[in-house]
Amino acid sequence: MKYFKKKKFVFSNKVYKVYRNEIKSKDFYVKDYLSIDPKNKNKQGFTGVTIVPSFRNEFYLMRAFSPIINKFLLSLPQGFVEKKESLFISARRELCEELGVDKKNILFSYINTIYPFSSLINGKMAIFSAQLNKKILTKKKISEIGEGKIQIFTKKKLQLLLKKPIKFDMITFSSLMHFFYNSGYDN
Repeated sequence: MKYFKKKKFVFSNKVYKVYRNEIKSKDFYVKDYLSIDPKNKNKQGFTGVTIVPSFRNEFYLMRAFSPIINKFLLSLPQGFVEKKESLFISARRELCEELGVDKKNILFSYINTIYPFSSLINGKMAIFSAQLNKKILTKKKISEIGEGKIQIFTKKKLQLLLKKPIKFDMITFSSLMHFFYNSGYDN
């Protein structure tokens, strides 16, 4: 299927450029289709990272409030790649910022790549696992939207919760599914 697309700049902020698109094909026509381009991308087109942190058989997620949908959801540490920042450095920075982890002795492993909102955002995210060297304190002060109270889950509890995807943001749900069912995690 061939598409014809006109792209018109709408506005930008610190993180995104937003466009209004006119999309035509032989089967349909959309006049005002919004798309978002993150400003920071690395050479491979990655715009963000998400991390599955664990210590022994405990997994750390945040109960984060989404002001857009007015609900609390379970969320993994995640965020944007900053200018000239490698995926590994981005993952370490986000883990330290959002969970208050000391950056020493964290074993990171790349798991997979996802396109979290491919019909809206032009970018992909890298999924990492992070084996921590000690337990995280769960009383971290929340400093930005998307952060929340740290909660600890066993593998079994998380797998039960994954049967109810509405409890997670989409990036967290997708990342956990990749982690548990495609990465060979069997502890």
